[in-house]
Amino acid sequence: MEFITYKKYYEQERADVLKQILQENNIEFQVEEERESLDTLYGDKHFPRQFSIKIKQEDFPKADAVLKELSLKELATVGKDHYLFEFSDEELFEIISKPDEWNEFDFELAKKILKDHGKEINEDTVLLLKNKRLKELAKPEDRQTTMVYAGYFFALLGGAIGAFIG
Repeated sequence: MEFITYKKYYEQERADVLKQILQENNIEFQVEEERESLDTLYGDKHFPRQFSIKIKQEDFPKADAVLKELSLKELATVGKDHYLFEFSDEELFEIISKPDEWNEFDFELAKKILKDHGKEINEDTVLLLKNKRLKELAKPEDRQTTMVYAGYFFALLGGAIGAFIG
């Protein structure tokens, strides 16, 4: 069975925490460390590394359930000084609508804060928002033909000026 990227992190510590959680719950995984190809050209410059945690596709629901359970336990101990308590309701709804950009804890805390503000989010709404987000992410990017034509124009213009100067 093929391993598929489940989560990506720029911090090794966060990747290590997820690795430990997966090990404790008997979920097979692989870790890939990705570096910018420019690292070898610029030896003294360190470009960001990215850690990809890969699991089998059939283990995605189990991993999601484990992370959700841990997040719900952690919600009981979160203090009012957490940065999400400073977010507006609109910003919290954005977290709910884009769970792929946030971790499970922030997602659950956003739901809890909205509930405390009298705006409860049920699971049907979450599923609807998730499906909408998947459709949005599946759309191809718009063509930027104007910028391409402008690039060609300025390249030709720059080349003509360069030939004139030469």
